[in-house]
Amino acid sequence: MYRYLTLAAVLACTTPTLAEDKPVSAGGLAHVVFFKMKADTPAAAVDEVIADCKKILAKIPAVRSVKVGRPTKEKAEKFVKDDYDVALIVMVDDYKGLLAYHKDPLHLKFVEKHGKLFDLDTLRVFDFIQAK
Repeated sequence: MYRYLTLAAVLACTTPTLAEDKPVSAGGLAHVVFFKMKADTPAAAVDEVIADCKKILAKIPAVRSVKVGRPTKEKAEKFVKDDYDVALIVMVDDYKGLLAYHKDPLHLKFVEKHGKLFDLDTLRVFDFIQAK
């Protein structure tokens, strides 16, 4: 678990590089999710999940930044895990922003559309406050 938090901390604390990223407050909160798809999920569905993270979740007003992708093929360390299909980092300002994100109709639409594809037994979710 520590390794996932370390990876998430490094990824979430990087300076946003996309023009559409919104500024993150100094006390930002990172919502990190590692998705494993069900065994019978078509390969193209992973691409659609990634596209919808950027297209749907990034439009939620509480969201400041979305980072999403697949595991890297190369491993810089022996500890790097690749037992997931999609990693997602959503940055919001604070806990109130996280609650707004979870309740937002766009998030609910995303979950309704893709939730049936996720292996919920292996789903890993980490929330942390950005250190000052």
